Amino acid sequence: MSSKLKSHERCALVLQVPATKMALAADTVANCLHIPVSEAVALLSDAPCRLAADLSAGRARRLGTILRLMGLTVEVVAEGDDAAALPHRFEVALQAGGPEAQARLEAVLVQVPAAQVTLSLAGFAVVEALDWPAVAALRRAIRGTAGLRLLVSDPGQASYDLLPFGRPADPGSAAALGRHLQRLGLGRCAMTGAVGAELDATMQRMVMARFPQAGVIALNRDFQRFDLELTGTPDPVRRELADFLATRTSLPPSAFAGHQARAGLRIECGLTRADALAFQADYAAIGIETRPRLVFAGEARAA
Repeated sequence: MSSKLKSHERCALVLQVPATKMALAADTVANCLHIPVSEAVALLSDAPCRLAADLSAGRARRLGTILRLMGLTVEVVAEGDDAAALPHRFEVALQAGGPEAQARLEAVLVQVPAAQVTLSLAGFAVVEALDWPAVAALRRAIRGTAGLRLLVSDPGQASYDLLPFGRPADPGSAAALGRHLQRLGLGRCAMTGAVGAELDATMQRMVMARFPQAGVIALNRDFQRFDLELTGTPDPVRRELADFLATRTSLPPSAFAGHQARAGLRIECGLTRADALAFQADYAAIGIETRPRLVFAGEARAA
């Protein structure tokens, strides 16, 4: 919205989400807005709210940039713009590991409008268009359930991968989707097997609406989690390397005595995309070859 503002307009700075790193954010907001820290804390705890009003467009943009760098979700709006009162909307993933968590997930989803559930798999669901109070309510609803976690994403900043899922209802539609993605210049992703990678929220909605029978799902990268599976080690395995792998997998060092015993063992689980790539590079540096495997639900470490 700030890009549409004119230089002469008076602006307001709107906080959409309560701050998570309160101490650091409160000091910064207090300094930027020339208010007491106690007042900044009160504002940061009360989103959505106006942090500041009657600012020049230039100052509002600069403050907005600084506060976003601090991890705050803020919008710069024209003074008096009714959109400032509109709540920011989030996308949430619920991931369940184990029967108890999955049963609780199903019970929670019953309370959510069906139109907002964009993806529902065994032990994994995605809910869109939630304001922050609704996100907080979901957190309270799952509190105390072991193995059930909630992830939050701002779809305006997110990237999506189009993943093959099941048999296409219309093989011709799947082929047409491939051609369409090629024309758009959207490549594949070797890490996830996606047929189209890094679509923004608007693009993925348009593509999914146009090709509903192509046998793909759109998965937010903020929600993707990966296990790392062992594919190779130096032969023979050094004693210290075997001890290291035993620590990572909770298996005895003897499990790494033969190539067949080592292949396919999971040595890391539930990693974000960035962490999975970093771990893979770190393992490669000490001679351990791995492959990432996309998982939808949080799982306990196991072989």
